[in-house]
Amino acid sequence: MAPYKEDEVEVNNVVKIVDTVKPHCASNVHVNLYVSKVVVHPLVLLSVVDHFNRVSKTQNVKRVVGVLLGSMKPNRTLDIANSFAVPFDED
Repeated sequence: MAPYKEDEVEVNNVVKIVDTVKPHCASNVHVNLYVSKVVVHPLVLLSVVDHFNRVSKTQNVKRVVGVLLGSMKPNRTLDIANSFAVPFDED
């Protein structure tokens, strides 16, 4: 319901916040984006090495598979913050 004339409030200081950072997703839209810098967190490196060591001791494999999780910063920095192992058997 519209306010009555005597209930109107004058607003002088209105700030409009515009989100300029667009969300990133795993799609082919980002194929042509270049990366100027890659930052890999230390825990990611330890997780990858640990996964390879565990699998290579129990099986005779050449490679292991995993997923890296991260985000693209506005300054074209790719920030890899987490990882996890994916079970994989090569035939």
